[in-house]
Amino acid sequence: MAFSFGEGVAYALHQMRQCNNALRWQTATQLARS
Repeated sequence: MAFSFGEGVAYALHQMRQCNNALRWQTATQLARS
């Protein structure tokens, strides 16, 4: 797949945001259980 530089950066930021959201959700559920 060919990405322009801007698309690559936007995609990377999107992936990082999704990962952060997943970690935050996991942490929140763990705190709620304890």
